[in-house]
Amino acid sequence: WATWSPNGTEAADFSETYNGGRSGAYHLTHWSGSPFEVWTYQTRTGLATGNYKVRAWVRKGGGFDIARLQAKTCGSCGPVFTNLGTYGNWTLVETPAIYVSGGYLELGFHTRASVGNSANFIHMDDVELIRL
Repeated sequence: WATWSPNGTEAADFSETYNGGRSGAYHLTHWSGSPFEVWTYQTRTGLATGNYKVRAWVRKGGGFDIARLQAKTCGSCGPVFTNLGTYGNWTLVETPAIYVSGGYLELGFHTRASVGNSANFIHMDDVELIRL
């Protein structure tokens, strides 16, 4: 996994054990007591042509300007995405289907908080890429 931030707030993206992961000790977290924006992602190459979805287990509290699971087929392409609701318990979410024809897919989590609130968090775990 890699992290990108347009405003130097990459530290809001980290792995931790707080409240436990869904299927192990660790989970990914997007959190900060200050405003932040991060995109935690991975790229997959060599994919067979076809439709795919990204699935992940998410636990979220509080409000964000952007909080979503997304996927796109090129660096400059617009993503397909699912906005994350507020989930007190681990909840399975997935993106809409996306057609991959060039073998490349970028997938991950995009979060932006324009106001710092230490009570707001997103925990993410067990991410899967599913060929339909």
